[in-house]
Amino acid sequence: MNPVIHTRHDGFTIIEVLVAMAVIALGVGALLTTLNTAAGSITHLRDRSFAEWIALNRIAETRLATSAPATGVTSGELDYAGSKWIWRQEIIDQEVAGILRVNVAVARAGDKASKQVESGEDFPAVATAYGFIGTNVGTPNGLDPSWVQTPPPRNPGGGGPPLELSR
Repeated sequence: MNPVIHTRHDGFTIIEVLVAMAVIALGVGALLTTLNTAAGSITHLRDRSFAEWIALNRIAETRLATSAPATGVTSGELDYAGSKWIWRQEIIDQEVAGILRVNVAVARAGDKASKQVESGEDFPAVATAYGFIGTNVGTPNGLDPSWVQTPPPRNPGGGGPPLELSR
């Protein structure tokens, strides 16, 4: 007589456990990739915002200078928001009387950026801002301009055409 042994399965087989672990590993891997991408995007956007602020500050400083800037390229380095940054400013004559264009590119300081500023190669800008500087045609007098049109002076003799003003 052979006794019949009945076995009872109350758990998962090793294959089911391995398949479940593989699915969990793929899900966790995808989640970590997404988090890493999001963190990189946040860092890039933060750096881009700081670089744009630096570029706009350079344009404002150039506009507020007491003398008109000379055409050409200048560069400099500064500490901003706990990091070192390099800026490259180019003043271009627009061939319109009294108008200069200002291009400011900003990059994080590093060996590559420093060498490219000095050599004139392509600058690895994180952000670039553009602006214009105009020189005054007349001397500023500190008064608000009058935008009201006044009729030209008439000939003192009466009803004739307006007097011609000599220059």
